[in-house]
Formats: sequence, C-alpha cells, structure tokens
Amino acid sequence: MKSLSMMQSGLIVFFFSLFLFLFGSGSSSIYILDESKNAQCAYEMMTTGDGITPLFNGELRTDKPPLHYYCMMGAYFIFGKTPFAARFFSGLTGSILMLVFFLFLTRHSTRSHAWWSVFVLWASIHFVLEFHLAVPDPYLITFIGLSLMAFYHWMQTRQRWVLYGLYASLGLGVLAKGPVALALPGLSMLTFLLATHQFNMGVLRKLISVSGILVFLIIVMPWYYLVWQATDGVWVEGFLFDHNINRFSDTREGHGGFFLITSGYYLMGFLPFVFFIWPVIKSAWQNRRDQIIALGSIVTLVFVVFFSISSTQLPNYAMPAYPFTAILVGFFLSREGAREYSRRFRWNFLAALIFSLLLPAGVWIAIETDPNLEGMHHLLFYLLPLVLGSLVATLLAFRYRNRAAFLTLGISFGVGALTLMGGFMPQLDKRNPVYLTKEIVTNADSVAWHQSVNPAFVFKHGLIPELETTQEVAVFLAEPGNLLLTTKKGLRGFGDQVEYEILFETTDLFDNRKTRIIKGTSDD
Repeated sequence: MKSLSMMQSGLIVFFFSLFLFLFGSGSSSIYILDESKNAQCAYEMMTTGDGITPLFNGELRTDKPPLHYYCMMGAYFIFGKTPFAARFFSGLTGSILMLVFFLFLTRHSTRSHAWWSVFVLWASIHFVLEFHLAVPDPYLITFIGLSLMAFYHWMQTRQRWVLYGLYASLGLGVLAKGPVALALPGLSMLTFLLATHQFNMGVLRKLISVSGILVFLIIVMPWYYLVWQATDGVWVEGFLFDHNINRFSDTREGHGGFFLITSGYYLMGFLPFVFFIWPVIKSAWQNRRDQIIALGSIVTLVFVVFFSISSTQLPNYAMPAYPFTAILVGFFLSREGAREYSRRFRWNFLAALIFSLLLPAGVWIAIETDPNLEGMHHLLFYLLPLVLGSLVATLLAFRYRNRAAFLTLGISFGVGALTLMGGFMPQLDKRNPVYLTKEIVTNADSVAWHQSVNPAFVFKHGLIPELETTQEVAVFLAEPGNLLLTTKKGLRGFGDQVEYEILFETTDLFDNRKTRIIKGTSDD
C-alpha cells in the first residue's frame, strides 16, 4: 500500500467502507424496534410536510433530535420508502468517518498505523452492523469522531479553520442525539489537556472560540427553538428529562445490569482482536507519552467509564469511542503485525479459534430451542468464514507467520460481516411476524391495535389507530374484515366482552413481545 498516493489510498478506504456499510442494507426489512420507529418517524415528517415535529404513528415522538430524520427524508425522496433508503445515509456518514479517520492517522502517525486501524474497524462486525441501521447512532459516532479528531488536529497545528470544523461537528452531533454529543467529547478534551499537561488559560482562550460557538449555535438552536414553540415545550422536556437524565439515573426498558456489562459489550465489539486486549493495553501503556496513543486511551476510558455508571446500559452506548480504541489496536498491530516471524500470540489466536467454534454451537442451540428458528439449520453455513478463517489464522500463528495470521483473522471476520448482512439476516428476517403476516394485514378492510404493537407493522403498513378500551375493540371487531393487533396480555383483558378468533400468534424476533392478530367471530 506504500506505493499508493494519499488520494488513491483515501478513495480505497472511502469506497470499500461504503461497500461494506451498504452491503445487504436493502435485503432485510425494517424490523428492529428502534429502526422501525426512526424510519417511520422520518416518513411521517416528510408526508405531513412538518419538518419540525417528530411523529410516530401520528403521535409526538420525543426520543431523538432530527438529523437522521432529515437524512432519511432525503433518501426517501431519491429511493422511495424502502429499507435501503432508510439506511443509506448511515452507511454514507460512516464512510466519511472512515476516510477522515484514515487521513487523520496518516497525518499524525504513520501510513501503516492508519491502515491497520482502519482494518480493525472493517473487521468489527458490531461496528459494521451499526452503520447498517436506520438509527441516530451512526451519525453520533461520526460527528463525535470528527469533533475529537478536529480537536487533536487543532492542538497540533493551531489552524483556525479546524476550530470551525470542531464546533460544527459538535453541533451536528447534538442535532443527532442531544447533549451527550457535547458533554462526552468535552470531557474527553478536558481530560486530554490535563493528562498531557497542556491545560492552561492560553489554550482555553483559543479553544473556546466565540466564532466557533456561534457556528455551533447556528446549527443547533433553530430546530430546538422551533420544536419548543411547536410543542409548547413538551418535546424538549420529554427529550431532555425522560430520554437523557432519567436514562442515566434510572434503568429504562429493562436495559440495566451489573456495571461491568458496558465493558463486556465494548470488548465484544472488538472481535476478533479482543483476544489480544492485554497486549494492546501493554502496548498503549508503554507508549503512553505518544499523544495519539494518549488520545485513543483517554477517549476509550471516558466513554466506557461514563456508560458503566449509567443505570441504562446498551451495547451501542459507548460506540463513539470505537475509532479511538482502534487507534490503540492498530498501533499494536502495526508493530507486532509487521513482524513476519514471531513466537508470540499463538495462544491468543487459539482462543479466537475456540470462540469461532463455540459460535455455531450457540446458534445450533438457539435453532433447536427457539420455535421461531425451527428448521433454520442452514444459517450455520453463514458462520463458515469465521470458523475457517480463525482456523487458518491459528495454523499460521503456530507456524510463526504473525503478519499473515493477523490479516487472515481480520479478513475472515470482515467476510463474516458481509455474510451476516447479506445472507444470515435476510434469512432470519423471513421469520419475523410482519413478514409472515403481510398478506393477512394487507387484505384486511381495517387494522387497529390494542395494548401494544410492534412498530415494524406501522412502517410496513402505514398509520395504525389505537383502540384503548375493551368496548372500542368489541365495536371494531364487530365489523367483518377488521383485524386487531394485540398481545397475550391484551387478550386476557377482554374477558368475555369480546368474541374473537386468533388468526396468527408468535413471539417476536429480538423481543419478548408476543404478537397476536385476531378477528371478530362475526366474520365467520
């Protein structure tokens, strides 16, 4: 790769990332709960012509700011309302991040370090998966990454235009997911200045730029002000208190757990190189005076520690730090991977192989025990790249072919990401209730829901009205051709007031909700 020019290398990074992040994006339906709500909200904002107020199924949605909604609306205008359109800009923003990340490391470290760090992210199935999703997190990851890289570049060059990029990235991050996009990069910058003994009033006076703050406010304030006016403050209050402060202080939606769970999620996201985490930590410690290593270490610690003490914990919360952890892993690989013959790390590769062998066993058990997956043993074939690649990498390691072993292991997981998005997930998608019932629901005269509804039904079929009382349900089902979406709990609440027949029932994929579709017995 050394013979390639910077422009050629950058184009390879951008377009391969775009291919990786978009591959299979249109092959699976919008089904996951968060994807469904975000994608449908964007569509309703577009169709109502209200570019200010987020709505889902006709109701105010206070979960997220609008940046990803605007991107999805643009994609819907170009491609139509499709899964690919909803996910398109997630992949595109991720590719921009990867390009800037590569150029950043090439500028502030070495070309080898840059390539290995990019390679680490390409090999991370979790990272690749995130940029396939119609959610705000890809935008948050991108703009937090850009802001922190701009900060470091400014510290090295003092170029004024870089400050505008820093403040613009912070503003777009806040427009993507709120104050977390300002608070955690700010905390990371402050910690970096303190740790590297660069915290002084001279640096702060230049860093806290009035014109930069103005750029930030121009990006952030118009929409927040307009949504405050449009909803009489309800959206801002619901978002800031319910979806930020309360999520941090209280467990929400059952997503709690032991404080180390965030570290566990984070480490699993760095498969397959998580098996080299101890050598990576040693390498980072030994080179802690290198400022690029200090940046990667500090950002990683800030995000992991912050979300470890949060009451609500999810696998994607600390993901904006992934590129900065990749700096540490890439640095280690650029040193150790460059050593063609080495006796080290054989047992680390063996651990990766054992994990790769256990993974199909876990999927086999899931197929055997989950009724939704009955007969889907062919899914195991999509795991072959991981198993075979780990086996070859381990054999190479035991033959002291270090560099080839690292490359083989990473490539096998990168290919595994492609087979997951292009084969495994589309096959699994055929077992979700929305796919299985599309003809039943499409042919109904009218559809409503009671108690709870999978939001993917709304994305697929359009707005579905809610029936709040048993009496409303009885009247609705008395009309032939009407169908009701509900749950097992909803059925128990009917008692003997509603006569119905169950047309379809199953447990949802990726959720404990039990979807029921019923009709009134008068249809007979």
